[in-house]
Amino acid sequence: MREMKELDELIRFAQRLIGTADDGIIGKQTEALVDKSISRIPFINKRWNAKRKVIALVQFQAASKNIEVGKIDGLFGTMTSFALDQLLFLEKYKRKQPTWRDEDNEKQQNQAVGRALNPHSFPKYKDIRSYYGEPASNLKTVSTPYALKLAWDIQTKVSKITCNKKVANSLVGILEDIRDHYGLEVLKKLGLDLYGGAFNNRKMRGGRKLSTHAWGVAIDLDPARNRLRWNRSKAQFAKPEYSFLLDAFAAEGWVSLGEAKDYDWMHFQAVRV
Repeated sequence: MREMKELDELIRFAQRLIGTADDGIIGKQTEALVDKSISRIPFINKRWNAKRKVIALVQFQAASKNIEVGKIDGLFGTMTSFALDQLLFLEKYKRKQPTWRDEDNEKQQNQAVGRALNPHSFPKYKDIRSYYGEPASNLKTVSTPYALKLAWDIQTKVSKITCNKKVANSLVGILEDIRDHYGLEVLKKLGLDLYGGAFNNRKMRGGRKLSTHAWGVAIDLDPARNRLRWNRSKAQFAKPEYSFLLDAFAAEGWVSLGEAKDYDWMHFQAVRV
């Protein structure tokens, strides 16, 4: 239901952008005006269906406003959802939302007690460059031990993940542990095959600093049910049946931001907090 509401908001925003009635329906007039608007944007595929072109137009608008949106692909994923929130705020208040993540504060305080295990001596964020190198460097593509599917386009299968070389073996081992513990049938029921991304050279959503995804040392799982600002009262991964998931990452020294800060429960990173 929430995804449908967000998509309706996106369509209405696009309609206001192109100057037609914002009824949330992609009719002939909306299609024609969207086609006209994207006609000179070379990286939007003109063969995409109408909904995908509408999403791509909004993604392009976000990028033009220097709002992090990820790849302009016409798919409504977590980055597009976040970018839409920013665009709606900008439209209403004529200014961008202020950053809110405590990662922007050098003297950040954890909201939850962190786990002590750190067998690979993963660094804190301030030491991320000296440990992993420059963003988008030292990358390796690994095969996943079980089939994943893209969370916002479940027909798209994911069998390989790009990550930093220094975390590759650890990440594959964690996914193997998850597979062996839950079994394929149960992990699918729990949404542990819903992939939200790993390497992505971008800033933190809601922050000023580069995301740990920019170094390929983070992974997101089941983003729709573990949204960025949701706390443990709403996040799926805070439920008891996911305790092994949290344990598997923690045993390898990865940090669940959900456990550590009680937001962004989808996110696990090989960076200490």
